[in-house]
Amino acid sequence: MANDEGKKEDKFDFTDEGEARYIGLDEARILAMQAADETPGDYGRQFRRDRMAFEPQDVEETDEYYRIVLAVRPQGDFNGAPGREEFYVEKLAQAEGAIAHRQVLAVPVPEQSRRLGLVLASVAVLVVIIASGVVGGLYFGGILPPSDSSDDTAVSTPAPAPPTPVPPVAPAPDPVEVMV
Repeated sequence: MANDEGKKEDKFDFTDEGEARYIGLDEARILAMQAADETPGDYGRQFRRDRMAFEPQDVEETDEYYRIVLAVRPQGDFNGAPGREEFYVEKLAQAEGAIAHRQVLAVPVPEQSRRLGLVLASVAVLVVIIASGVVGGLYFGGILPPSDSSDDTAVSTPAPAPPTPVPPVAPAPDPVEVMV
């Protein structure tokens, strides 16, 4: 019986006098989610009017704090990567569990924003292909002469055109002296 009372005192759940008490991990998770819901973090302009859903993702316990990381995403259907928000909740709950520190680690990223990078890269590759096709068309279409591939340092120049034949001019007759 005395051993049971010792365990009860070590737990520090509640006191009859209303003194400070220690909170458990489950209560700390709930406090973090309530704090996130009551005072939303800065999740970016895109989500400033959206109600967010929170899910405990990672929990660590130290002597004085619970470190709780919540996954953050808009409520309802959401395609994309959730954000993350970190809370440090004091174990000694003098005022119903105080949040000692809070910070947004990552904002949610919708699927369309993740695809934007892939689309831009695809467009860049397409531009390079088209540009090389235009340059190749100039060479192989006869507008520009192809370069000599046997000597990379030599600059190719067009061959001179053959001379145009000029018809011979008949010699002028000798001037005749006229005597008067």
